[in-house]
Amino acid sequence: MSSNFSVTSLHILMVKAANFWLMQSYLKALGFWESLGENPKLNQIKLHEEEKFKKPKALFVIHVTLSDPIFARIIDCKMPKDDWDKLQRNLNEVRA
Repeated sequence: MSSNFSVTSLHILMVKAANFWLMQSYLKALGFWESLGENPKLNQIKLHEEEKFKKPKALFVIHVTLSDPIFARIIDCKMPKDDWDKLQRNLNEVRA
């Protein structure tokens, strides 16, 4: 009887650990685990949030400052660096 109890307890422990490992690997895949770690401080969380929104903010600033014809040339870019590079190429072509 005691052997059944320990097998059941081990199974429950493994299920709980598997849930933790599953969540840990999911957060690692999204890039959140390393930034938060095991005991995140408020500043670390704030810094992570700021980093997460830098690229979308940069894209927004680039997009709202462009005229419609120029914006139409870069609308397919998803990263601020791509937008900027494409703008530079287009402007260099106009200058040449």
